[in-house]
Amino acid sequence: MSFRSRVQKVMRGGDLRFSPPSTAVRISAHTASYTLIPQDSGTIFTNRAATGTVTFTLPAPASNEGMHATFYVIADFAIVIASATTDTMVIPTDDAGTGDGDLAADSFTFATSNEITGASCHCVCDGTSWLVAMQTATGVAFAITT
Repeated sequence: MSFRSRVQKVMRGGDLRFSPPSTAVRISAHTASYTLIPQDSGTIFTNRAATGTVTFTLPAPASNEGMHATFYVIADFAIVIASATTDTMVIPTDDAGTGDGDLAADSFTFATSNEITGASCHCVCDGTSWLVAMQTATGVAFAITT
């Protein structure tokens, strides 16, 4: 049934009811490394229950414009965010002032034990690079790999 015919049915007193689109956010906990796919766009990824480092690999930016994902540290173990294509991450200077930022990074790591729980970032693909917006508490450092 088309949208128009559904609206007409409701206007004639039909029993069809509309619900607003779901606004629920997908949350996906990983205890092992994971490579994102386009269908993961909009997901919040965590390392809940991890017992070691978890690496999340973002797909090549060339065919994924508009894709985005958030990464949130829950377990006190490192999270590595990497791009499948080298030199395609734009990463800002960290709040602690220890990172210089990078316009062509390969990956970055939240890795300072006892300081990273609650650290997070949002990555957005512009079709050329992964743009990284840090959402961490002041003083949380991260390591950039180029």
